Amino acid sequence: MGTLKGVGSVVGKAFAYFLTFSTLALIVGLVVANVVHPGSGMNIDPASLDASKVATYAEKAHETSLTGFVMDIIPSTITSAFVEGNILQALFVAIAVSGYPDRRGHARPCSVERSAMSSSAWSTS
Repeated sequence: MGTLKGVGSVVGKAFAYFLTFSTLALIVGLVVANVVHPGSGMNIDPASLDASKVATYAEKAHETSLTGFVMDIIPSTITSAFVEGNILQALFVAIAVSGYPDRRGHARPCSVERSAMSSSAWSTS
């Protein structure tokens, strides 16, 4: 991954992997739900349930838009993506800090800079 082209290739593969397996998980969940019918033996009348308990979730769902979803991918801090367990935010942070272009346009992994900084910080000469 010595160039930005290599970084772009990894980014594309990561998003393709994420979308493929998210879709696969959705399909498996739908198939299992249609075969097993979870909750069918509970005999609960939906009309007797308290609708006010669900109102906050329904209101939040109506407020969500495509722009809000895309902006939610960008975390508020670098560590919040990992602490909150948001997969898309963690992927975004990992891609953002994985490499940066130098003056020639080549991507430089952070490990190269980290080793250069540590060797200069710990040198005794």
